Amino acid sequence: MPIIPFKKFLAVFLAAVVLVTLGNTAIPVAVSADSGEQVTYFITSFEAGEGNMLESQLEENRVKNVGFVADVGRLVGDVTYLVRSDTLSGSPDYKPEEGKHNLFDYNTGSKFLTAMRPTSQNPVEVVLELEQPVKVVSYLIASANDESGRDPVAWTISGSNDRNTWTLLDNRSGVTFSSRQQKKTFEFENTTAYKFYKITITQNNGAPMTQFSELQLADRRQPGIGTDYTGLVDLDSLSGSDDFKPEESKPMLFDHNTFSKFLTNKKPTTNDPVVVAFRMKKPVPVSTYIIGAGPDELTRNPKSWRFEGSQNGTNWVTLDQQFGIVFKAEQETQRFTFSNQTEYSYYRIVITENNGAPMTQFSELQLYGAAEEQTPGEDDSDINSPMKTRKSRGPAASFNTLTSTGWTGWGALEVLGRHIGSQEAYCYNVIYDGLSIPVTKNTRLSYVFFPALYNPNDYDFDFTSQHMAVDLKFTDGSYLSELQAKDQNGTIVSPHAQGQSGILAYMQWNHIYSNIGEVAEGKTIEKILIGYHKSENPSGEDKVFLGYFDDIVIEDVPEVEYEHLSDYVNILRGTNNTLMYSRGLTTPLVTMPHGFNAYVPMTESKSTLPYYYQLAGTKTKLRHMGITHAASPWLGDWGTWQFMPNTSININDVTRGDDISADKRAADFTHANEVAKAHYYSITFNDGSAASGVKMEVTPTSHAMYARFTFPANSANRNLIFDCEWASGGLTFNSDGSFTAYSDHIYGHGEYSPNRVNGATRMYIYGVIDQNYEDAKVVNSKQGIVSFGSGTTVVTMKLATSFISAEQAKKNLELEIGTNDTFDTIFQKAQKAWDDQLGIIEVEGATHDQLVTLYSCLYRMFCYPILYSENIGTAENENWAYSSPYSGSLTSPNVKSGKMYTINGFWDTYRSAWPAYFLLTPTMAGEMLDGIVEHYKDSGWVSRWLAPGAINCMVGTNIDAIFGDAMVKGIKFDYESAFAASLKNSAVVSNDINKGGRIQTVTSIFRGWTSTSVHEGFSWGMEDTINDFAISRMAEILGRTDEAEYYKNRALYYVNYFNKDLGWFMARNDDGSFRYSRIEDFNPSAWHERSYWDYCEANAWNMSFTAVQDVQGIINLYGGKEKAIERLDNLFNADLRGQDVGMREMREVRLGQYNHTNEPSLHLIYMYSYLGQPYKTQKYVRSVLSRCYAGSSIGQGYLGDEDNGQMSAWYVLNALGFYTPSVGNPEYVIGSPLFKKATIHLENGKDLVISAPNNSRENIYVQSVKFNGKEY
Repeated sequence: MPIIPFKKFLAVFLAAVVLVTLGNTAIPVAVSADSGEQVTYFITSFEAGEGNMLESQLEENRVKNVGFVADVGRLVGDVTYLVRSDTLSGSPDYKPEEGKHNLFDYNTGSKFLTAMRPTSQNPVEVVLELEQPVKVVSYLIASANDESGRDPVAWTISGSNDRNTWTLLDNRSGVTFSSRQQKKTFEFENTTAYKFYKITITQNNGAPMTQFSELQLADRRQPGIGTDYTGLVDLDSLSGSDDFKPEESKPMLFDHNTFSKFLTNKKPTTNDPVVVAFRMKKPVPVSTYIIGAGPDELTRNPKSWRFEGSQNGTNWVTLDQQFGIVFKAEQETQRFTFSNQTEYSYYRIVITENNGAPMTQFSELQLYGAAEEQTPGEDDSDINSPMKTRKSRGPAASFNTLTSTGWTGWGALEVLGRHIGSQEAYCYNVIYDGLSIPVTKNTRLSYVFFPALYNPNDYDFDFTSQHMAVDLKFTDGSYLSELQAKDQNGTIVSPHAQGQSGILAYMQWNHIYSNIGEVAEGKTIEKILIGYHKSENPSGEDKVFLGYFDDIVIEDVPEVEYEHLSDYVNILRGTNNTLMYSRGLTTPLVTMPHGFNAYVPMTESKSTLPYYYQLAGTKTKLRHMGITHAASPWLGDWGTWQFMPNTSININDVTRGDDISADKRAADFTHANEVAKAHYYSITFNDGSAASGVKMEVTPTSHAMYARFTFPANSANRNLIFDCEWASGGLTFNSDGSFTAYSDHIYGHGEYSPNRVNGATRMYIYGVIDQNYEDAKVVNSKQGIVSFGSGTTVVTMKLATSFISAEQAKKNLELEIGTNDTFDTIFQKAQKAWDDQLGIIEVEGATHDQLVTLYSCLYRMFCYPILYSENIGTAENENWAYSSPYSGSLTSPNVKSGKMYTINGFWDTYRSAWPAYFLLTPTMAGEMLDGIVEHYKDSGWVSRWLAPGAINCMVGTNIDAIFGDAMVKGIKFDYESAFAASLKNSAVVSNDINKGGRIQTVTSIFRGWTSTSVHEGFSWGMEDTINDFAISRMAEILGRTDEAEYYKNRALYYVNYFNKDLGWFMARNDDGSFRYSRIEDFNPSAWHERSYWDYCEANAWNMSFTAVQDVQGIINLYGGKEKAIERLDNLFNADLRGQDVGMREMREVRLGQYNHTNEPSLHLIYMYSYLGQPYKTQKYVRSVLSRCYAGSSIGQGYLGDEDNGQMSAWYVLNALGFYTPSVGNPEYVIGSPLFKKATIHLENGKDLVISAPNNSRENIYVQSVKFNGKEY
């Protein structure tokens, strides 16, 4: 088994080389860049004004087994996608997220709301511009989700070609909407193509505000649909076949939503039909009805039925009868029309046959009156592909990105089709033709792609919609998809290869770019295509595929090789998130290694996720730059303060805080004008924004920073704005150009949870503005604006902070930014510090994207923990002190001597981050451990989470594991105090678990388990055994033999959680019984409340091999190696269909129940090495490295939370080729090195070199290992 003892690893204190020979056989045993300029040949983001795009045009009959999908919720002849959302005008939006743009997103779940009650003299108006003039003859209006009083009642529609002269086209009054999100369609005569249209609402239903959810436009009459009677169904009168469950009941048939459904546990026959009967609120003459297929299981759909009417609910008249109807796709709608002029009070549908399933379902039953005579509209003869490719407003639903926009702007290309049958299917559509783009050796194709779930609530584990890609046709007749061009992830750029890669993530944007010059140099591009291609459809049932493309760019991009390693760092990785779906949940920190402060660009106000990467629609602004001490989005921030340049505000108009609030100062920007590095952040704001043309730059020291603002010569105003958004504060401008401020933001969520404190005290700020200013003003006691004269174009500002005092803040500035320092000298010092830190590791054979990932992960790892102390001495004679997070008060800190470190959650970081510190920076690791021990000396405990003081978060006193691992590996720090802290954690009953100690200590250390009576008790208990093992190792090193033996025995308590009758580790009750006694009651996939909260961030699968301190013991419990391998194989190969998935991100890992989005799984891959199958370790390591850290270029980079350097450290160690699955054991286990050569510059001046010269994406299996030239 390829395991290297740590002492031998460190014996590499002589220059050592580990030679790893890789091959593509699974073994089942133990530069100078070429000069050039960037040239853009083609770019489209499918926005208004971008013409010449072809819609749904098939490429030379390149189609097989792809079918058409009928539109759901769109008018025939829809032209809504031509609306320019960037030029909308009219009545003011009530708030940005309820703006006019929502009217054109094909989504009745969003809406336009304005704070107006319209009248003829003061109407509500929406004025829209189309990309090109269109002869609109019909339109759809939908009510919003609530408040029927806000519905429009009377309005006019007008058209114009100059926005000045308007022609009245339609006039409506007395319109009522009988239900929420109800759609109504209207038609009018029109023979003129207008570029501008306007709806003028003169009456609503009586509310002081007006709203509606949709305004769709079409250039043809709507066939065969009369008055919509669906809203007149009395839902209280529904009767018939039983509902399968309340959320799949008969009322769902009348909600105009094909994602919901009625399901009944019955297969109908002629003698025993499925029936849905109902009364109308008033008699109506139904002559058309629409039935919608269910969102899944086509065999459950109705096949034969009768539609009947009645005046009394007893005597029924058959109005229509259908036989052999087939729905070819989920949510497909079919319309049925019959002759009827009788107004019936009751209607029912009697289903006598379905398509074979034991249950019956359908999604819609819409009722309509007779349609007026229709004038035939234009046909679709210009559309010749079964796969739709057309402009749209982007996805209507997403896991973690904006909806109803493109990746940028408002528009995106929609792709919609159906994979028919089980065999291979493909279709290629041309979207741009007649091009003549030369391909050079540096030509790059780039685009973003959003693979969508047609039903967002039904995850597709066949990944159908991911099998799409941009393709290119060259003048020689060849296609890019045939040339084996590879993207930044090493995946071939073809629809089939992209779908098979396992890298694309559903329901979010994915960035793909490829240097196509490597395979197509000398060719000429004539067409751009979109392709779908999948070799099979395992389910056999037709599958709808849906996706969106945006920002297709073809350009020459010279190869880049940076002189400074710090330039590979991208601090924006992990910032494109929501709290419901994480791609890292990181904060982009401009800081020094383990720096006291960090400085953050903020697109959000008062948010624990201060920076959101995607810029689209109305969300395109930076609100300010801020000082931060962000610990985690779940724990929040503390010690914050903000500043921002501005050109739009006249200081004389400022009389209150709202005049310079974040809403007023926020300024538009693009990522193209942003540089985001650890040592330097710069941004140039868009012309015309609130900081028009201003360039802002920031560079850090540990306790201070320097900022530079460059204003255009023609700026209307030249301002700096200061704020303290989260909490109360103060600001004073001094006559010498300095200023002082303070922030009382002492806990993550600030004023929203003022009683939750974590030991933080007031933060003091001292700053100096280097240039003279004309005026300065303080408003609201804590906000300020500084205005500079017209001759000033460059303003520099330096500031520092302190938690001790205002005087200390000034001293910190003087210590770290000298009188001779400038912005540029501080920049150079910061860059050198990061270059030195990152330069510990150098690699060869890495792609540019791999270098960005590696060094960005190293950066993220070295951000934490942070220094919490300040030098109250001098530069020559340092004297470190800190504001105690365990005593003192907000304004009267208790200043104590010592060097304290903080911001760390040990549950996360003990597994990878701290082992990485021990190897890469052992001296600094020792200092940081002493800084953690300082918490014990100050408070008597070391809590599970520190930020800056104790926080009650996660389970297990895992600082014990860190201390033990450090001592085993020879890290120098205060062993005795660390051991004392760990002993207290493990043996003393805590009277406040928030501050430290273990849960249920009073009983668990005697009976041998933590019970189900406490939250996440199983995870608490298993972590206790790992920590007890570490304490036993500490005791051995300190010569405490009794303690060593005692804790070694306690480390074996993990066996008490193994239910030998069921063969699983599981929780135990207070009386000693297991949570489950019958295997049929036990679901190892269960998460959260479904597992009764036994596990922390895990389920029973994830906890199958947790006791890494005794792998052989686990093997024995499972009944031997083969049984243990079987359990591990089942874990990695588990089919998640129908299984409980605790986190949506886990599905994108695609390794069964292995969950690389959270810590409890991170060692599992290496269990194969302990079980004699290292080739599986190697396979899975490379799979995770290549797939779970993708997306660096668009704010992704992780699946799940990054967790203070933990997930980054896992990448770093595994990319080097080894890992520490069992902390406290002095060993590393070899995985599969990612690079051909990696060099670790050890602290003693020697190098550890890992060489794998034949490394490739295919050669991943270790064939042999040599250590210093000798077989190992």
